[in-house]
Amino acid sequence: MLVKLDDAFDLQMGRTPSRDNSDYWRGCNKWVSIADMSCSGKYISCTKECITDKGVLESGIKPVPANTVIMSFKLSIGKVTITAEPMYTNEAIMAFIDKGKYDIDANYIYYLFRSIDWMGGSNFAAKGVTLNKTLLSERKIELPRIEIQRQIATVLRGKIDTIDALAEKTERQIKDVEAYIERRITDFLIDKKKSDWTTGTVNDFSTINPSVREMTDRPEDDYLVSFVPMTAVSAEEGKITEQIIKPYAEVKKGYTYFVEGDIIFAKITPCMQNGKIAVARDLNNGIGFGSTEFHVIRANEQVIPEWLYYLFRRKSYLETAATKMQGAVGQQRLPDTFIRETEAAFPRSVDEQKEIINALSEEVNHCAKLIKDLRKQQENITALRECVFKEAFGNEE
Repeated sequence: MLVKLDDAFDLQMGRTPSRDNSDYWRGCNKWVSIADMSCSGKYISCTKECITDKGVLESGIKPVPANTVIMSFKLSIGKVTITAEPMYTNEAIMAFIDKGKYDIDANYIYYLFRSIDWMGGSNFAAKGVTLNKTLLSERKIELPRIEIQRQIATVLRGKIDTIDALAEKTERQIKDVEAYIERRITDFLIDKKKSDWTTGTVNDFSTINPSVREMTDRPEDDYLVSFVPMTAVSAEEGKITEQIIKPYAEVKKGYTYFVEGDIIFAKITPCMQNGKIAVARDLNNGIGFGSTEFHVIRANEQVIPEWLYYLFRRKSYLETAATKMQGAVGQQRLPDTFIRETEAAFPRSVDEQKEIINALSEEVNHCAKLIKDLRKQQENITALRECVFKEAFGNEE
């Protein structure tokens, strides 16, 4: 039978006690965040943070009983888990507390919710990245007899848990390769630093965000140049994967200008954190324009651009950069001062720089191919999971 969610469950949002009051934190009451859900399996029992009894009392936050399905409905939508014990959650998580009106198996609901594309369809259009609670309450789900629920959950436990384990293994493999890349960049560019290397800041060895006005001989309006949208920059390969050829007239205003050999560096969240950085190569007529969300770094004759590119693409560097971003949440940008102040060291000889970068690039490119293959494997795993869910629930979404 079809049942509305708010007919079967009390939909309860969590809260975040004030961060300004230290008396509310470091208590004994487990408090679930989306990050905690991302790290858990089917059941969640551990949380990074706990709140005090005073924090519970004065914030008005309500407990979530054990064996309750909870789901993220803000920011990262559709993460699902089951509470292993009584807990509290933040306001981005909805708890589906069984009213006791129907016979409901929590494992069935867990798998059912995971099968649904909560972002898809006009019934669940998001406001920003938040599901509408009223529409969520009106959502109808198929609720068969309890013995059928348990049967479906048992079958899915064997299939989906195996698929999830494979997905987790693949993700670990990707992280291992990424960590290896990080180590090798450090080995080549930092740990090998010698006393006679040139040192300074990026600002000393480059021009940041050059203006299109530097072109004294402006092209004719029909002159063909490369246009690079943000989506055309591969974070894993450090390359521009697609160029759109456009007449100069279409791009000369309102876009970021760069030329052959410049580094384009995404400055907006989440593209910056994702490492969308590339050296512009093979531009049409040597000129490019792209998203206004790029910083442009033009290395001078002392250093090859690939050297700076590898300094920028390090995960540790991007993590530090993320702490320096400015602006409203969701629209934060990295100021160019952070890039300017980045310390750099490199051999005085350009030929030696090229030799080092060529050796490093050979390893990194091999790793990039491995990651690409693993990403493809992830896509196949996702497709398999969707097929299993569809077989169990039909077109529930």
